[in-house]
Amino acid sequence: MANRTVLFVDDEINVLNALKRGLIDEDYRCEFALNAKDALKIMEEQDICVLVTDMKMPGMDGLSLLKIIKEKYPNTVRIVLSGYTQLPQVLATINQADVFKFITKPWKLEEEFKHVIRQAVEYYNLQMESIELKKTLEARNISYQKILKSMEEKLTNNKEDFENIKNIGSFILDSIESNINEIKPSSTLCDELVNQTRLIKQLYMGYLDTVPTTNTNFDLKKLVEELKCYLTSLNSVSNVIFNTDNLVNYKCVGNYKLLYFILTFTLGKTLCESNKNNLNLTVVSDRDADNIKLDFLVEIRTTNIGISEENGFARNELILIEKLMNKISMILNGSMVIYKDDGDTIIKLQIKLKKSTGGL
Repeated sequence: MANRTVLFVDDEINVLNALKRGLIDEDYRCEFALNAKDALKIMEEQDICVLVTDMKMPGMDGLSLLKIIKEKYPNTVRIVLSGYTQLPQVLATINQADVFKFITKPWKLEEEFKHVIRQAVEYYNLQMESIELKKTLEARNISYQKILKSMEEKLTNNKEDFENIKNIGSFILDSIESNINEIKPSSTLCDELVNQTRLIKQLYMGYLDTVPTTNTNFDLKKLVEELKCYLTSLNSVSNVIFNTDNLVNYKCVGNYKLLYFILTFTLGKTLCESNKNNLNLTVVSDRDADNIKLDFLVEIRTTNIGISEENGFARNELILIEKLMNKISMILNGSMVIYKDDGDTIIKLQIKLKKSTGGL
């Protein structure tokens, strides 16, 4: 309160002198005026938190002064100190000037007057705090809006950059394929290079479709069920066996979209090399304190072998898939190995995912 000033207005000098003596020990500063004109001058020169005025004064009366103060200094708390106690006058003053309190003369200094003035100063302080808080919130809101706009602009630019990367990458791979065909369009090596270029493009574009990275909560049962639906939908698969006895339905956090892409792309490209396949898929899960390890073991038995030592195209594509998918699997803290065992194709994929906080 020490830095607050209260202005008292009364045309009776003895009233003002009494107030000076009675309020000398208060924390707030006191200013005094004998008329409304002097009061308005003080208001122009100083920050007044509370105005206490008499109603009946020569020249401009208290009600007229209060109306001006309300319009020009709306935050100043207005108090009436008057000997007029007729209800219509009191109500008119309260309604027209938005008065905080109405103190009648003679007043009780300790029991009433000081308490009311302190309340008025505290009320003014609360108003100022509210105004400052509003300004702070508005400034923060403007700052947040600028940040949000900047982020939206960056996101838009990133999307454009991403699309440009896809388009340029696709153009480069298409150009390589076209150049290979122009060099030796009928050579065996050329056909193999074209096939590998197409494979790289499919994998490249498929991987970019999983970007940007989005980590979600999911359970292993969902992954296995969706993988089952995908495999049984392939025309090249005649029989699918799922071994999930050792699969615990843990709750995981990770890039589900990328994991699903790795599995479906690898199995789809491998299976398409044969006309009829028997597929045996084993999924095992294990968990330590923070992580969940997934082991996928896929055995593909072919009746019409396309992936064989005699078929250079398929063998080289399989090696390429293994190298590329192993590289992509590292994003998920994993690894992939593809090899042949007695004519069967074996795919081993290990992935490590974070355990969900809502996990089992």
